[in-house]
Amino acid sequence: MAGIADIKPQDAPDLRPSPDGPQDREPDRPVLPAGCPVTPLGRLGTASFYLDEARQMIRMSTKDWNDVGIITLFGREYKFLETHWPRYGKPVKDPHTGRDHYPIVGFVYADVKKELIQAASFAGIFDPEGHVRERGAHSGPDGELILHCGDRVLLGGLRRINGESRPARWVDPGLIDGFVYPTKPGIPKPAAESPDSAPAAKTLALLKTWNWVRPVIDPWLLLGQLGAMAVAGALPWRPHSWITGSRGTGKTTLNGEKGLIAIMFGDGVIRTADATEAGIRQLTKLQTLPIMFDEREPSEQGTTSDPVIKLARLASSGSKIHRGSQDHTAAEFAAQTCFLFSSILVPPMLAQDRSRLTFLELKKLEGGVGIRLDPGEWRQVGAMLRRRMVDQWWRFHATLEAYQLALMQVGFDQRGQDQYGTLLACADLLMFDGMDGLIEERFDPIAEDISPSRVAEWAERLMFIMTSEAQDDRADEADAATHLASSYLHARGGEDQEPISRVIRKGMLLTNEQVMNRARARLSAVGIRLVNKVDKPKGGVGVKPAKLGEQVYVAIGGKRLHGLAKQFEKTVWAGGVWSQSFGRLPGAIKGVDVKFDGIKDRATLVPIEHICALETDDEDKPLLPDQGDL
Repeated sequence: MAGIADIKPQDAPDLRPSPDGPQDREPDRPVLPAGCPVTPLGRLGTASFYLDEARQMIRMSTKDWNDVGIITLFGREYKFLETHWPRYGKPVKDPHTGRDHYPIVGFVYADVKKELIQAASFAGIFDPEGHVRERGAHSGPDGELILHCGDRVLLGGLRRINGESRPARWVDPGLIDGFVYPTKPGIPKPAAESPDSAPAAKTLALLKTWNWVRPVIDPWLLLGQLGAMAVAGALPWRPHSWITGSRGTGKTTLNGEKGLIAIMFGDGVIRTADATEAGIRQLTKLQTLPIMFDEREPSEQGTTSDPVIKLARLASSGSKIHRGSQDHTAAEFAAQTCFLFSSILVPPMLAQDRSRLTFLELKKLEGGVGIRLDPGEWRQVGAMLRRRMVDQWWRFHATLEAYQLALMQVGFDQRGQDQYGTLLACADLLMFDGMDGLIEERFDPIAEDISPSRVAEWAERLMFIMTSEAQDDRADEADAATHLASSYLHARGGEDQEPISRVIRKGMLLTNEQVMNRARARLSAVGIRLVNKVDKPKGGVGVKPAKLGEQVYVAIGGKRLHGLAKQFEKTVWAGGVWSQSFGRLPGAIKGVDVKFDGIKDRATLVPIEHICALETDDEDKPLLPDQGDL
């Protein structure tokens, strides 16, 4: 048997990583010549991405690699192709020297294609989704404000460590901090010089010439809305506003096609009168420009599910939207902008949509006097307001937090703090030069009194808004209960159409058994019963016909009952969604087996007081039939 000494020694394998791995290899020479006008961004699958000579982002798939595609990439710099990848023609004799020379007749397509693809490969993997930012405002990695104005990009809104303001600077579109800002048609830019608060004060003074229902508050909030629209994409919360008023209130002069706001923003706003939600998505794509809707009147159906308003709701928190495209890929849309609506009447909408809107109401102009505007003057004012937002951006987040805290202390919920806090913070940036007086009380030497801080003053002014909007901002389940109670049962035979609330009252009229039984039969036929709860062994719940003396419930069936579905068609509760809403009402019991006109279904038991009151108040008596008629 061989011993250990007889075994031939073997070298241990070298487990160190190879110094010539893919991540360490460098091309033998620069992949693209110095000064190449095309910038490789990277590859994804078989597609390569570049910034062309105009700084537009171009996707080159397999079918795009041809002479036309390459010339398009180099555009105005097409001579660069012939200089660095020349294709020579047949020799031509020089008449002066007698020597042959080879004229350049184009470029070598194969060489250009090879080096461009290699350059994209060395740039790494590039996925345009989430990495492309088009026109509008954006937030930088250090919190700076980035304004993409199409043909130029402005970087500003930061301060140095010592507190001094960093000057804003213009750069060309392209790759900035890992994001692609492609060249697009230019839009109005901020003013070249940093203004003081005078342009904002001038704008506020003009806004006050309209006859507002709230003459002190509404112009200030609208000024804040204008500031928010200028920097919408960089805001953590995007507020929307709705200007409403009858004819003769000056709405057209304010926000019509040639009105004040249109003059101030120019092509820096997306304007439409009757676009669909899909149309808005196609218009915005990856832009964060503000959107103005003219005459968004209620539809004839009075529906609360307007998809455009839903889009505005998504834009408040900056949600990204993805939709399928014709090539079976997900198309990305940026919902990161502010909406400004106007109409004579405000359409019905869900509570969660109303809470994202500030309603500004106009009254008729006194004496019918119109407001005249100088377009050139107000275009300059608009540019100065945009520059003001850039210069004051360094203090936006601290200012917003101060207003949110003040609003919270007077009772605003988080949604109200976001909505009104953002408007107030933007107005503050436009109207004041710094933080002094923002949260500190001030001594007024003329009045010899102490004035509240700016945040405290405005929180107190807006308290009534919180109270009035709370009346409209009812919970979804309360709205569902009101809708059911006020819906009419369809008449059959000689019956009259009656609201469900009245039929429920008849169903509890124990003194008239004939009327009671008929009412209960009508309710059961559509999927509603009046019951008392019965506790079953092992924690189960059953029902029995309702009697007074114990809690009365309205048993409401599910989506399989067609009669009940009829009551909720064309509403947000359609398709059985009503069961979710009713299940959130206090005291409701979900998932109880109940028979409706012989059909067994899973029902929700709702305490009857959420649907209607059994007792009759004096103010109700004229609306109800006499007992003899029952």
